[in-house]
Amino acid sequence: MAGMRKSGVVGLVTWAWVSNIASAGVIIVPNGSFELPQLAAAPPYAGSTIDVWQKAPVPAWWAGAGYSSDQWRDAGGVFVNVDPTYNTPIDNVDGNQVGFMFSPPGYELFQELTDTFEAGQAYQLLVGVQGGGYGMQLDVPMAIGLYYVDDTGARVTIGSTLAPNTNPTADQTHLTDYQLDLPVVRAADAWAGKSIGIQLYSAATFANTGGFWVFDNVRLTSAVPEPASAVLAAVAALGVTTRRRKK
Repeated sequence: MAGMRKSGVVGLVTWAWVSNIASAGVIIVPNGSFELPQLAAAPPYAGSTIDVWQKAPVPAWWAGAGYSSDQWRDAGGVFVNVDPTYNTPIDNVDGNQVGFMFSPPGYELFQELTDTFEAGQAYQLLVGVQGGGYGMQLDVPMAIGLYYVDDTGARVTIGSTLAPNTNPTADQTHLTDYQLDLPVVRAADAWAGKSIGIQLYSAATFANTGGFWVFDNVRLTSAVPEPASAVLAAVAALGVTTRRRKK
């Protein structure tokens, strides 16, 4: 019997570890590959309109520095991945177009999904990014994040990760995936039940601004961890019972 009890405990512990592997589900990100609006493969090859995505309002410092609202609007958009002014097209674009964003501090693209942050689920955001455009300095950071809108209407970032420029040249030929993992949402979290917000923004400072990033293939998944903790509790209870019987 002692041998059977030991085998049973080992089996339950093994099952608990296996069941802790999360089952993931894909959440659709509208225009996540920046294919809309569809542009012609002809000059100017780019446009500042991005369907679905919104742009942060013009900050006061921008106008104070002598720039126009149109210049802020034009600092982000989409372009066709066949522009002959580039030596080599980007080799891992999802579709025919990519997004771009210049680096003035606080410049942001964002959108809110119809999906909501559900208690008990974890979230993972992936975005392909490369900096270096127009001679951007090394390590100038773009950020990807997840946010919710609070009761005052403010966008509140829950988590973010930096995508620093690691490209020493102005040629942008390959995107690198950057990943943000959001822990399991608790029922008491302020964002539980709120619409999922995705944001791409410049984390540059005034000292290192300049140049632009390209990005594509925004992907979001949710994961529901299995209740392994309940199994572990059962294992602990079984261990206590076994010890009591031995005594």
